Amino acid sequence: MTFERPDSTDGIPAPTPASAGSRGPDQLAVPVEDRTTVPETIKPAEPDRQPKGCLAVLAVFFLMIGILVVGAVASDSLANESPKPINIGHGVSLTAPWSWEYQGRSEDENTVLLSRGNGSLAVTVNEATDPTAALQALRDEWESSGTVTTSEIKPVPDLRPGDNVLRFAYTGDFEDVAGAIEGEVTAVAGDNIVVVFDGWSGYGDYVTVRDEIDTMIEGATIP
Repeated sequence: MTFERPDSTDGIPAPTPASAGSRGPDQLAVPVEDRTTVPETIKPAEPDRQPKGCLAVLAVFFLMIGILVVGAVASDSLANESPKPINIGHGVSLTAPWSWEYQGRSEDENTVLLSRGNGSLAVTVNEATDPTAALQALRDEWESSGTVTTSEIKPVPDLRPGDNVLRFAYTGDFEDVAGAIEGEVTAVAGDNIVVVFDGWSGYGDYVTVRDEIDTMIEGATIP
């Protein structure tokens, strides 16, 4: 059996040694000497910022404080304001306390309605001369409904000394008023007119407005 002899390796050049820093076939990675490593700059953590929502809450808080202060000042100014006279008609007028509000006038312009809380006062000017007849007509009308009870008509000489003043009290239910009420109707005779003051409140509460209503009747201008 004949074998071929392999060519001599004498002519094969020896491998070139790997230089420092290079990657030879049998060479591991060698760090380059004298290389300066620059440390990585770490940014400091930013401080926590105030949430924008807190600013909005503070703004609303100070706004509410401002509203309360302005409201208190306005209420104090209103309490110190002089009451203004209200013209009823036919030369009749009255001055209501600042806590009473003007609610409007009837279509015939002969009645004005005032109110404070659940208290009310309707002032009507009638072209007449007999206050007893004016009150009796109201008593008959209300009692005919079967839901209203009235007292006898009596004079009230101390309310407006020198004037013919009559009054009756009543309690009951009315179609145009929610719930039972109680009140008093007062008639004052003037010069060819009779002024009727009908004051009322919720049942059991009329005592809380009666004094103010009497004060308005007492101070009313009636020719």
